[in-house]
Amino acid sequence: NEKARRRVSGVRIRPPHGLPDAGAQARRLRQRPVSRSQKIVPLVSRTRPRKARGGGARRGSFLKMRDHGGTSSRDFGKEGEAAAARYLLKKGFRTTARNVFVGRKEIDLIAVGQGMILFVEVKTRTQTPDSDSPYGRPGDAVNARKRDNLLYAVRGYMYSHKKECEGLQPRIDIVEVYADPSSDGFRALEIRHFPNAVHPRRY
Repeated sequence: NEKARRRVSGVRIRPPHGLPDAGAQARRLRQRPVSRSQKIVPLVSRTRPRKARGGGARRGSFLKMRDHGGTSSRDFGKEGEAAAARYLLKKGFRTTARNVFVGRKEIDLIAVGQGMILFVEVKTRTQTPDSDSPYGRPGDAVNARKRDNLLYAVRGYMYSHKKECEGLQPRIDIVEVYADPSSDGFRALEIRHFPNAVHPRRY
């Protein structure tokens, strides 16, 4: 009847729960103004990217729990990188940047000298050189995945720093730092340098 038809004509059909109306979504996007505060994330960053929410605090506490003679894991790694930078300086390579991020891939050290630009991966462990460690040498941690990450980061850095890299021969090195396991603080027993340890087909 006429009364029933009016009631039906006034009904608005909505999409199922959890599935947004595509037309309404598109209209909202077209009408939404672009905020001036929005920034383009740079390809290369010298600061550590923010950790994802959830589990970040747990991970930080785990790093504090892992102890190297009274030094946290993060500080322990920084000490190893500083020792590697001093070693490279004696070899004629001046460190120009540390802990450079390209996306989420990190380059520990960048050093320049002798017509080259070095991208250095530093691995530090509390063990004596040539010891029988179940984990092998520190450099063994640079597996195929880590090498791919290094190549990605190096290509990204060179692309965004063309003037800085112009005229310099790129090279990816690995530096192993052996820290004294019996020392209360950080003390490097030996540093081993492996030049051109990662061989890319092209940068």
